[in-house]
Amino acid sequence: MGVIGKKNGKYDIVEYSEFPASMAEERLQDGSLKFNHGHILVFVVRSDLLIDLAIGEKSKANALYHRAHKKISHYDIESGTQIVPSSENGWKFELFIHGFLPHVDQGKLGLLTVDRDTEFAPVKNANGDGDEPLPDTPAYARKMIYDEAAKWL
Repeated sequence: MGVIGKKNGKYDIVEYSEFPASMAEERLQDGSLKFNHGHILVFVVRSDLLIDLAIGEKSKANALYHRAHKKISHYDIESGTQIVPSSENGWKFELFIHGFLPHVDQGKLGLLTVDRDTEFAPVKNANGDGDEPLPDTPAYARKMIYDEAAKWL
């Protein structure tokens, strides 16, 4: 998970792969994490900003793409086989949903801080074999939902 912050003085997401471990572990005087505003890719954005970025007078759509050298599988029509390359063989242009953040005017970004235990249950891993559910699995997400429902009761 990345952290919402600033890069080069502009709002942006600093991805976990770009975030030094030493910074990720920095704490405030009260013991809480200094960089604690993770993102789950849920945004509310004014439509006029999106239209301006896409097709407006100052369109920035092409500047929002990220270039990535990737292994790109393809079909060979002559041999009738799927080719899975062992090394990078093409360029992929990626457009990230949060790519608009650097174009948000200073002071115009609002963040909503929520309780991770009740508001965010990512499912990134398969269930484990043990009795206790492992974090970021379907079983753990289900346990979080059950735990919250039990609190309501």
